[in-house]
Amino acid sequence: MTQEKSGEASTQADKSFCLGEAKSIPDFSIEIVYTSGGLSKLPKYQVLGVPEV
Repeated sequence: MTQEKSGEASTQADKSFCLGEAKSIPDFSIEIVYTSGGLSKLPKYQVLGVPEV
């Protein structure tokens, strides 16, 4: 699922979960990083308002 705020940020997590009901922005997302330097996507999740990554 692509998570986006039009004109601000867009990203696709490896796995996302909504607690309770389905939402356009999940309650938490899981991002798998195989190498160092994987923090570059964190600002996108902050803009999107994902509470936990």
